[in-house]
Parts: sequence; structure tokens; C-alpha cells
Amino acid sequence: MGLIAQEVEKIFPEVVIDVSQPIEDENGEVNEKSEIVTTKAINYQELTIALLAAVQELQGRIEKLERQIAKGGN
Repeated sequence: MGLIAQEVEKIFPEVVIDVSQPIEDENGEVNEKSEIVTTKAINYQELTIALLAAVQELQGRIEKLERQIAKGGN
């Protein structure tokens, strides 16, 4: 289970990194002739912090709206 890094990057670019790694040959080995491929990866630890901050912000908005409703609107 996980997220697609390219989709996360649109919203939280600071938590997506490029990772370069060699491709194994048909024997499962890596050597100096191995092709290097770059993929994207998510730093889930930083993403968790960003998501918690977003939840806190939303909670603040909810509480503000609840106070407005309790006062009768505006």
C-alpha cells in the first residue's frame, strides 16, 4: 500500500525525492556497465508531519465555523 510519488509531488513537492539506482543484469548483478535509472520516492516521515499540520489547520477552521454557527451565522 502506498502513494504515487508523482501525484504527491503536485501537492507536497518537498517530500518527494529522486532516487538513482543501477539496473541489474540478467544474472541479477550490478557492475560499472549497468544502466542507471532514476525514480521518484516519497519521504513518508516528512509527509506525515505535513499531513498533521494540514489536519490541525482544518480543525482550526472547523472550530471557527462552529463558533460562527453557534452565534447565529456570520
